[in-house]
Amino acid sequence: MKKIHFHFPVLFLLFLGQQSNAQFIIPGFGKQTVIGGYEKNVEGEILPYFSSYQQFAKEALLTRCTDGNKIITWQSAVVPADFKNDYGYFYFLAGHSTGTSTADRHFDFFINGEKCLTFITPQKKKLPFSWSFTGNDSVQLVFNANLMDIHANAHGDLFLKVPKKMIVPGKSVTFSIKGQKENSNDWFMIFRYPYVEKIIVEPSPLLVQTKKGIKQLIRIKCDHTFTTEDTLVLKLFCGEFSYILKPGFNYFELPVDTVDKAHDDLVTAKVSNKFEQKISVHFAPVHRREVDIIHHSHNDIGYSHFQEDVARIQVENIKSALSLIRKTQNYPEGSRFVWNVESVWGVDRFLNEATEDEKQNFFDAVRKKQIGLSGHYANILTGLCTPEELDWITERAVQLRSEHHLPMSSVMLTDIPGVSWSEVQSLADHGFRYFSNGPNYQPQFPDRGERIGRTILDYGDKPFYWLGENGKSKILFWTAGRGYSMFHMIPFADLDEKRKDKLVDYMNELDSTNYPYDIVQLRYNIKTDNGPTDSTLCDFVKSWNEKYISPKLNITTVDDMMERFERKYGKDLPEMSGDFTPYWEDGAYSTAKEEGEVRMVGEKIIQLQKLHRLNPAVNVDTNWFCLARRCVVMFQEHTWGSWNSVSDPDNPFTTGQWEYKKRFCDSAGYYVKQVENGFMSKEKNFSQFEMWNTLSWERSGYVEMNPPEGLRNFSIVDEKNSAIDYQKLSNGKICFQADHIPPSGKKTYRIVSFKKEPVPSMDLLPEIIMIIDSTNGSVKSLERKGIEWVDHEKYDGLNSALYVAGPDPQKFSSSTVRKIETIENGTVIRKERITCSLVGTNEVVYEITEYKSTGDLLFSVMVDKKAVREKESVHMAFPFKLKNVTTRIGIRDTFITPEHGQLSAANKDYYSVQRWIDVSEKDRGVTISSPQCALFEIGNMIDERRVNKGEKLWKRESKSSSAIFGYAMNNYWHTNYKADQSGVVRFDFYLHLHDTFSTVDAQHFGYEVNEPLLVVTK
Repeated sequence: MKKIHFHFPVLFLLFLGQQSNAQFIIPGFGKQTVIGGYEKNVEGEILPYFSSYQQFAKEALLTRCTDGNKIITWQSAVVPADFKNDYGYFYFLAGHSTGTSTADRHFDFFINGEKCLTFITPQKKKLPFSWSFTGNDSVQLVFNANLMDIHANAHGDLFLKVPKKMIVPGKSVTFSIKGQKENSNDWFMIFRYPYVEKIIVEPSPLLVQTKKGIKQLIRIKCDHTFTTEDTLVLKLFCGEFSYILKPGFNYFELPVDTVDKAHDDLVTAKVSNKFEQKISVHFAPVHRREVDIIHHSHNDIGYSHFQEDVARIQVENIKSALSLIRKTQNYPEGSRFVWNVESVWGVDRFLNEATEDEKQNFFDAVRKKQIGLSGHYANILTGLCTPEELDWITERAVQLRSEHHLPMSSVMLTDIPGVSWSEVQSLADHGFRYFSNGPNYQPQFPDRGERIGRTILDYGDKPFYWLGENGKSKILFWTAGRGYSMFHMIPFADLDEKRKDKLVDYMNELDSTNYPYDIVQLRYNIKTDNGPTDSTLCDFVKSWNEKYISPKLNITTVDDMMERFERKYGKDLPEMSGDFTPYWEDGAYSTAKEEGEVRMVGEKIIQLQKLHRLNPAVNVDTNWFCLARRCVVMFQEHTWGSWNSVSDPDNPFTTGQWEYKKRFCDSAGYYVKQVENGFMSKEKNFSQFEMWNTLSWERSGYVEMNPPEGLRNFSIVDEKNSAIDYQKLSNGKICFQADHIPPSGKKTYRIVSFKKEPVPSMDLLPEIIMIIDSTNGSVKSLERKGIEWVDHEKYDGLNSALYVAGPDPQKFSSSTVRKIETIENGTVIRKERITCSLVGTNEVVYEITEYKSTGDLLFSVMVDKKAVREKESVHMAFPFKLKNVTTRIGIRDTFITPEHGQLSAANKDYYSVQRWIDVSEKDRGVTISSPQCALFEIGNMIDERRVNKGEKLWKRESKSSSAIFGYAMNNYWHTNYKADQSGVVRFDFYLHLHDTFSTVDAQHFGYEVNEPLLVVTK
């Protein structure tokens, strides 16, 4: 069949200026003729949302009880010119939070700018209920709830009684509602629903087989606002058709001949003798498609439920899926139940409690492709992971696949926008060929999702082969254009109707964007996150396929969908290369202390695993490694806390989820400590120790260790019996420079009788001259070989902590010095400590360490944070005096720059840094590595102002800059992540000043910082 792609516009006949005379029986008012309460909005937030009349009321004006300034204003329909009654009765569709409310909430109602009454929305109400409030001049407001959404919030009819002195016949009335200042996100909404006769004539993509051949369906929807039955007559190019309209919603399907060529037709719609309208409608050929339904439950491990409840839900989903598979085994192919398990975490929870029969049934269903498994252990923020940690995300899936001979060639990522480029190679190396990406999808946002940048705009419904950094590995990457949440917020009673509407709307959208494929990926996750299986889906698909020949519906697994798609279109798909720099990793730095600890624990695991391979004779329980890896993965899982973590931060639901999350961090540290103890001698008065280099090249480096107990004066000698200069530190430890440690090898050092006393050196690094700013504590001057490295024109200097109160990065504060002191000064290092005050903190302490042998610098920042719940952030500024620079961000064995190496939808506001970032001009530069800080900004700090239709505007491009910032702390999210953080958080920034840039040198520096030389005592 010839494929021609056209957009099918909806014909929407909205008869304005002709007021219907409908009457309502209003609680307390009796039978009254009403005036349409909404005609057009004046001001206020507009939100697409579920209503009690979803067919025609899909958007609302929304106010909340936040700061007392959130107001919505709109105008009514024109009051009839002959209005003479004592009171006018206005009708609205409305809704308010109740199931999600934690208290009764207060809202002020205004008529023509004058406050008339305050009404209260009650918490935790259940149907049936209504409420009424009376104000000035007998103004009365009555709400009658008739429907609850899936969050148990109320929707229904709102009536307003207004005295005639406030009404001008022939003109509209202006209404406003403002939530009072109660520091709550509880809401009230007025739907943008004009109460007038409405008719929609929609050429649909639905094809049916009739006795007269294949027909295209025209969908007709009517909002008949009269109290009497009337006749609707439609005249189209193919004939005249009549329908009986009953008061309220009416729906009809009209089969018409398909067309081979697009054309416009003049349609006449007439409602009895009351209305008549003519409009041009565009008809076009229908593209026949097959919709592959990927039925799954999004695993938010926390957020909507306590973590233990999520585990119970996902276990029950697998058991329910097995039952539905049995029940529908004789259904036609494509309509049999198929379930996709989004994370192996859910599989583990099931296997932990399943009987042997249940386990066998489960594995049989997977082998028969009735249950599809994703290789991801959970939905992970990959931008926080090193390449080695990315391997840990799939290791359990690889184990299951091998042990039970399971088909598993795909992964699912849900909700999260963006993926580390390094995962492409990791997945390919472990036998995963396909990637189904289902990002956060909310069509009311300008980016079609919240904090997702151009993820959907650039890559929704645009599958491509994604090449890894090595240029060889590749996977088929496919972002679902409607994300994963297209079917959220729909009550079970409305599923059939809403599924059909959404499918038709989606097919029309694909035609409008010239989607070139016959196969469509449709993520199907009902109700909400951690939603259930849908026991009605198979019957819906079966009935659909019996009625329509296109689009055909097919319930399937990701593996099957991808394999069929690749067979048909693989040779024509584009190839792309670059980092899909993620967007949600900033939330992890709402708990910067724990995130930094987990990053360091992850590196320690990597290093200790290498040490164990190099030194297998040491008796170490390798199960500790497995447990530690799992905890690191689960801490980087994308749920930090509850849906109300910011709006209600002290709620036990919020605090309990964070404590559960934090245990992954604490447990990872505990397991690693058990491994370390296995390597270390219990003897504290040791006489020798080994210096291990776990990297694959010879290296020298700084070492800090506890001295042997009981010895006040001693010397350290190497294998050649040469004495090693060491320095006693103020914390009781010693430090020295270990030279020429062999690759993946060791040197042995001995403790011997005292030979000589180390001599302190004031001139530690003769080629480096550094000046600390006595006012703000930053490094205001850093000269190397007579060349200045610091640019303090805009920012104070290097290693300057900047506090931003609010969303505007231009409004930042710097620190103020309280005390400067030298705390170490010897043959190995010199260390300065600068104690400062800073807004939002109790204090900030800078420590600057100079290393004698390497010439490298360590800038440490200890932020003693105050708990602040207003929006804020902390950044560490490094403005270098370099010209014509290239900024390089290390990715596995290569790097990207702001100008090159990112996919078009990637985050450019901040960058995920695995181990190093470098700023260089032609002949000199600096490489920075921070064990705790994974995020860096280039050129300027992130701008969180809501300038994109009420949302943040993400950068479309970025450029290399000599100024970079460690993005250290923030609380910019409104959900999931912590509302505040307090206590001491440490950030270390190691600086290596170099001449001409070398990728190998930068990689080595990044690894050496994160895998320091290891001391093993004997």
